[in-house]
Amino acid sequence: MPINIPTAEFQLLFLKKIRHLLDEGSFSSTYKYALLITLADLSVEFGQDNGDSLELSINDIAKKFIVQYWGHSKPYSNGKTLFQNSNKQAAIIHTTNYTFPNMEKNVVAKVASTVKKMPLWKLQCVHGEIDEFLYAHTGEGNTITLLSGVMYCFRKFHDIVASMVRGEWVACVRSFKKNVGILGFDNLQNFLFGSQRADLTLYVDLLEDLQERKCFYCEKGIRSDPHVDHFIPWSRYPHDLGHNFVLAHKSCNCSKRDMLASVEHLENWAERNKMFGSQMENYFMENNLLHDLKNSVAIAKWAYSQAEDTESHLWVESKVVIESNNAWKSVLA
Repeated sequence: MPINIPTAEFQLLFLKKIRHLLDEGSFSSTYKYALLITLADLSVEFGQDNGDSLELSINDIAKKFIVQYWGHSKPYSNGKTLFQNSNKQAAIIHTTNYTFPNMEKNVVAKVASTVKKMPLWKLQCVHGEIDEFLYAHTGEGNTITLLSGVMYCFRKFHDIVASMVRGEWVACVRSFKKNVGILGFDNLQNFLFGSQRADLTLYVDLLEDLQERKCFYCEKGIRSDPHVDHFIPWSRYPHDLGHNFVLAHKSCNCSKRDMLASVEHLENWAERNKMFGSQMENYFMENNLLHDLKNSVAIAKWAYSQAEDTESHLWVESKVVIESNNAWKSVLA
């Protein structure tokens, strides 16, 4: 049976409408930006590469909001937190300040209520007119359904959409008058969305134990300065999920950079998570570290599928790369 793929015209129109929404939509807070990125992320984690619709729960959307805003709730400079609203501080900043990554049910419910009342029904409104090109919203129920073709476009153009939205998000935060006395010369983009927000040293003890202090890639001993590497690179999908991390030599990590690793490395990663997944999960829970093995695998499938479609190269070792192919499918089946 042929896979239902949106037409090229549909895909182009999708990108144009996202651009139109960012250019002419009303953004008195950053909630709409967070919602767009959330819909793109959940399409990667819960969706497939076809033109089907996708039902998403408001609770899952709320959890993504908490992840996105948790780092933003930290002081930016002089002990002051950046405003995410043109008037008073966005409620989610206060809500997420002490919750992530525990995700208490009452906090998720509170954020879900906020999401449901404001950005969900306002996102697709431009100049007072609603264009439901992403999802139909009735204001009732605890789910929304991305319309046919939308999930596919969010998955295919995830990096483009995320880049556009984050650029506008940064500009929006800069535009708020209440942030004038807070903003300094630091790179605002890195503070809001950079990988340095997470303290990756918290993963070193676990990974050293699992890997017997050997580099995940070259399998040689690590004598000093171990690097915690995002197996699926941060640049391709910027989230810190525990099962995605591996320990590597600085040289291997720097050589791999933002590339996906070869299928041989992918097999080792999948086997490690299969053998030690429960042990890793216990460690993450004890240390309040974000993790979700099912989502990590879903993200890996998406990343390798994208690499195959774009004929990207895969990293084997220093100065050695190979062309991507469909061998990853048998590993992540």
